[in-house]
Amino acid sequence: MIGVVGTSRGGLVDNRTAKEHVAQALSSAVSQIRGQAAADQPITIVSGGGLVPNYAFDWAKKHGHERVQVVSAAVQRTPKGVERIEIGTNYGDESDQFVQMSQHFVRVGGGPQSRREVQMFREQHPEGVVVEVEIPIKAENTAAAPATAAAPATAATADTAATTDARAVDELRDELQAGAGAAHNATAYESGRQAEVAGAE
Repeated sequence: MIGVVGTSRGGLVDNRTAKEHVAQALSSAVSQIRGQAAADQPITIVSGGGLVPNYAFDWAKKHGHERVQVVSAAVQRTPKGVERIEIGTNYGDESDQFVQMSQHFVRVGGGPQSRREVQMFREQHPEGVVVEVEIPIKAENTAAAPATAAAPATAATADTAATTDARAVDELRDELQAGAGAAHNATAYESGRQAEVAGAE
């Protein structure tokens, strides 16, 4: 099983670039795994919810691999044909078991939680293959739009916001600081997200 973590929020990075990075990272991981074991060893992609996980599931489907989503009850959407394992009620409740069940690990972008999970995996599975790839974030003025520019959320967008919001603020703060040194934009984005979710409610 290959655990996949990374950027969960669309709009923070270029989606096409994210999809390409996911495909490259998973191809590299599978190549390394099959170099260590039988070439016909079954591959299962294990991930959560959001941008990178969904691209990972798409890649797995295209290549005929099994797909398993490990999430808490807070994540309401599961891609069609993907097995769902639900653990706990809050975002992050699933993290420990997700890491434990992974035999190899891939991180594509992401914020502090994704990096913590990589570190947990390395400690628990020192023999496992680990592939980490960064995704360039969009320009500051695109990634951190003012809260006043946010449009009222519909029921559909509210559900998407609830699914990805837990990691999105952490990701924006971490990636903006690393890529552009603009921590104040993370605060502006966090306020915008809170306003968006509040408007949806």
